[in-house]
Amino acid sequence: EFAPGETVRAVVDRALQRATETVRGTGGATAADSGAGEQRSRAAELLGRAGFSDLGAATDTLSGGWRKRLAIVEGLLERPDVLLLDEPTNHLDLAGIRWLEEMLADAPFAFVVISHDRYFLENIAGEVVELNRAYRDGLLRVEGSYSKFLEGKEAYLHAQKQHQESLENRVRSEIE
Repeated sequence: EFAPGETVRAVVDRALQRATETVRGTGGATAADSGAGEQRSRAAELLGRAGFSDLGAATDTLSGGWRKRLAIVEGLLERPDVLLLDEPTNHLDLAGIRWLEEMLADAPFAFVVISHDRYFLENIAGEVVELNRAYRDGLLRVEGSYSKFLEGKEAYLHAQKQHQESLENRVRSEIE
């Protein structure tokens, strides 16, 4: 969500300001001051890669997909250690999804994505975790792509079925 009438440039400037304050808060005032040009250059590169050309555009005139792109750029400019993305492909067109995939592939930080977009997960995941009470610890974690996760889930469910059948056979034997 952006303030009504706020421009793309204002969002970027605010994100750069927060990033500078974070660096200063950790005792790096000199580094923050000397890196201002580098930060502006990085912001311009990110905006260009994301497809933004009009920095004076009001955010309330942007489509949902372009607002989503801007929110992601805003988060990236703050140089996160971990980027949390909840359904990041919602409202993005194919070009936006490709941009996001490329950006995450080159990310120098960890990221956590919550998504139902299986194709997106296939392209970006290095590890998949599914939360579900059906799993012994409440989750199933598999390293690798989404396809690897599906294979791991199938193996887990097969092992559970085997275990259940074994218990049923044991109970039957004990009853007899």
